[in-house]
Order: sequence, then structure tokens, then C-alpha cells
Amino acid sequence: MGDKVTEGQLISELDYTSLVISKQESQANYDVATENLNKLLAGATGEDRALSQATVIQAESAYNSAMSELERVKASAAETIAQAEKTLNDLLSFESDNVTPSEQSVMTASSNLDNMKSTYSQAITNTRDSVLTIAGDKTSTANSALDAVNTIISDDDIDEYLSVKDPSYLTYAKSYYSLGLTQKSTASDKINTAKINPSNENVISAISNTKKLLEYTLLALKNTFDVLDNSVTTSGLTKTNIETHKTTINTHITTINTAASSLESYEQAYNDALLNYNIKVQAAESALSEAKTVYDNAVISAENALNTAKITAEQQITVSESKVMATKEAMEVAKAQRDQVVAPANVHDVALARAKIRQAQAALDSVNKRIEDSQIKAPFDGIITAVEFEVGELVSQGQKVISMVGEGGYEIDVHISEADIAKVKVSDVVKVTLDAFGEDEIFMGKVSFIEPAETVIQDVIYYLVKVNFESTNNEIKSGMTANVNITTNQKSNILSVTSRAIIDRNGDGKWIKLLINNQAVERKIILGIRGDEGYTEIIDGLQEGDVVITQTIEN
Repeated sequence: MGDKVTEGQLISELDYTSLVISKQESQANYDVATENLNKLLAGATGEDRALSQATVIQAESAYNSAMSELERVKASAAETIAQAEKTLNDLLSFESDNVTPSEQSVMTASSNLDNMKSTYSQAITNTRDSVLTIAGDKTSTANSALDAVNTIISDDDIDEYLSVKDPSYLTYAKSYYSLGLTQKSTASDKINTAKINPSNENVISAISNTKKLLEYTLLALKNTFDVLDNSVTTSGLTKTNIETHKTTINTHITTINTAASSLESYEQAYNDALLNYNIKVQAAESALSEAKTVYDNAVISAENALNTAKITAEQQITVSESKVMATKEAMEVAKAQRDQVVAPANVHDVALARAKIRQAQAALDSVNKRIEDSQIKAPFDGIITAVEFEVGELVSQGQKVISMVGEGGYEIDVHISEADIAKVKVSDVVKVTLDAFGEDEIFMGKVSFIEPAETVIQDVIYYLVKVNFESTNNEIKSGMTANVNITTNQKSNILSVTSRAIIDRNGDGKWIKLLINNQAVERKIILGIRGDEGYTEIIDGLQEGDVVITQTIEN
């Protein structure tokens, strides 16, 4: 401490031993690149030229031998493939005068399959039409039975006497009657759908829904019969009336049971037709499959023989072609090497060699720059006031190492809030006033340092900024209170308005009110920099001479 230093004098440095080694390596790379360029420019010797020509003659001889061998292999392969193709074509020919036994078996089995499909498909069609007709008839039968039920359970004159002994029967009768009505509509729709599109799925659905209709109808009839059994006789519902209704209900029960049995029989006939079709057709298909298998095996054997011949030929030709390509490439490489030996240095090779020299020079310059960055030099003439670390201690980035003051100069510590620190940069111009001398005496300075680490003062984050200024006033003392005004940006001849006239639309940009034809008109604007006297620059949206409304007074 207390030592005087001059601007640019080395005052501290890091241990950069590893950088010195890197510099030696970079220097060696630069020397190698330089020698490679010199060797390239010198050219080849006479011995190199003779050796390269002998290599070309040997490579040409090997290439010619490989070409002759390739032609012989191709001729032999073509003869073998032609024989295998003839064998396969004889088998695949379906001409009437050249039908093989395996081909005849396939044709016979195929014809038999077509006949089976035609015969048993008709049986399916006949039984399907019958069962759909019966289903339609039984739907009508169920409708009549439901009408009979409805006549009894919906008669308001006798409603209060029905099922008095056990009201649950009347509830069941009405419920199954309602289900029957809904199912009747569903069954009719399914039958009509099956008639239009007689798929097996639609036919089964039509039968199933008709059976369910008969089931609901039968349950409605039985519960209606129980309703009558549990009713009381009155003048409006005599015993004779009840017996007559029972007879009617019993008749419909018998009819519905018969209908269900009949529908079951027709359904069974339809299922039998489907089963017969599947059995007969599957048998015919199996016979056709066996015939095709025999034929296919014969074809596969012939195809395998042909493929084997082709693969073997391809492999043999590939080996010969590879040998031709290898010898040709070797010959071309030998010629290219000979041409390269006898030719002068290629302009591109020379350019590449020169580029490698520049690359090595750049690496060397980079190491030198890193060494320079490992050193601290005095930024100005002055005196060392503090040394924070000893030799061998670890230093983290951003830590203060040495403090100094300029001769005849002064330094001010200023804490800038995190909201403004991004605007400040080193070398910004600073106006300084000291409370001891008043506001009229202004000293000019510059920002010399910005502390990268934050400082927390009363739970608020600040950043330390150092300002240097010079003065010949000997009355300035250390510790005096200073006021600084840092100029972070400066513009002249711009449009600006008082900041209180600017309206923030919360996401829709900034707006301003103008007086146009005695009317307040809002206009969107784009802001520039903000001044320290309450004015803000307007980049777009405002013209010189516009009348800006800064305040509105309501009556």
C-alpha cells in the first residue's frame, strides 16, 4: 500500500502457468503449419515421380484381369437362370393343352366351391325370408294381445276395482304393457331393416327383438290375468265381466305361446341353413386349399430353384464387380497420386495450408489474450490504497483485489437501485456537486466501475458504482457528501411530453389525448427514453404542433 503506479503498469496477476503451456503448444502448431506450407510449395522429387508411374502400370494390369473374369461369370450365370425360368414357366402355364395334374385339381375344387355356395346360399335366402315373414306376423299377433290388455287396465270405469287384493299385479301389467308397446316399435323397425339389408346380423336382431316382444306381451297377459283374479266385483265389474276378460286373456296367452314356438321353429330352420352352408362351403374350401397347397408347393419349389440361381449369380457377379470396382478405384487413385506428384502445388491446397497457419495464429493470439486477461494493470496514474489478497489465495469473480486513487483525482461510491442499474455503463458522463460547495460548482467525472454483486440495504437491493472525477480544489476532503447526476443517454431535437399525459392501457400499449377541433381524441403512441425532468420521448404517434391534453377537469 502507498506505492505510486503509472497508467498501464502491472499491479497484480493470476497464476497462468497452464496458459503458458497452452501458448507453447499453440506456437508449435503454428510452426508445423508453416513447415507444411513450405513443403507443399517445394514439390516432388524425381524418385517419387518414377515410383508413382510404376504403381499406375501395375494397377491397370489388375483392372484388365478383373474385367475379363466378370464377363465369364455373367455368361455362366445367364445360362443357369434361363434353365430355371423355363422350368417355372412350364408349371405356370394354364393353356388347355398343357394343364398339369396339380392345376387340374385346383380348377375342379374351385368349380365345386362355387356350386356349393350357390346351392346353400339359396337355402339361406328361403329360410331368412320365411322367418322375417313369420316375425312380422307374430308382431301383429302381439299387437292384438296388447290391445286386449290395454282394454282392461285402461278402463277408467273399473280402474278402482282392479287388483284391489294385490295392487302389484296391476303395476306389473301396466309396466309390461308399456315395455311391450316400445318393443313392438323396435321389433317392427328391426324387421324392416332386415328386409332392406338382409345381413345375418340384422336378421338375428329382428328375430331377437320379436322374441322379446312376445316375452313382454306374455308377461303383460299373465299379470293382467292376475289383476282380474285379484279384483272385486261391483255393478260396474260383475263376475261375468271378469270371467269374460279372463277367457279373452287366456286365449291370447295360448296364441302368444304358439307364436313364440312357431318363431323358434323358423329361427332354427334359418340357423340350420346357415350351419349347412358353413359346413359344405368350408369342406369345399378345404378341398380347394389342399389342391392349391399342392400346386403352390410345386410353384414354390420351382421359384426357389430360380431364386437360388439368381441369388448365386448375383453373388458371383457382385464379387466380380466388386473386384473390378476395387481395381478400378486403385488404378484411378494411382493415376491421381501420380498426377498429384508431377503437378505443381494446387492453389486450393496452398490456400488450405495458409488457412491452417492463420488458424494456428488465431489460437496463439487467443492464448495471449487470456494471459493478458489474467493481469491487472493500473487504469490511471495514482497510489495503491489497499491490497485485499495475498499471493496464493483464491479469488472469486467480482471480488475487489486492489484499491487505488488517482493523483489529483477523487472517487465517489454511489449505490444505484436494481430498477436503474441496467441503464448505467462504464464511461457514462457524470455531473458531481458537493454539499460543501453548493449546487453552482459542478465537477465532471465518469463511471469507472460497476460492482457485479448486489448490496442489500434495508431489504432493498442496490449495486455499487464508482465515479472518478478530478479537481484542483484543494479544499475537497475525503468523506464529503456528493450528489451525482449520471447521463445514461442523451438526445436532442426530439418530440417529448410530460409523463403525466401518457395513458397506460394495460397491455394495449400507451395512449395520449389530443385536442382536435375542440374535441378530445385519443391516439396510440410509441415511447422512447424517459428524461429526468418528468418528460418522455415520443417516437411515433405525435407530430410537432399537436395540442396535448395533460389534465381533464370535470364540472
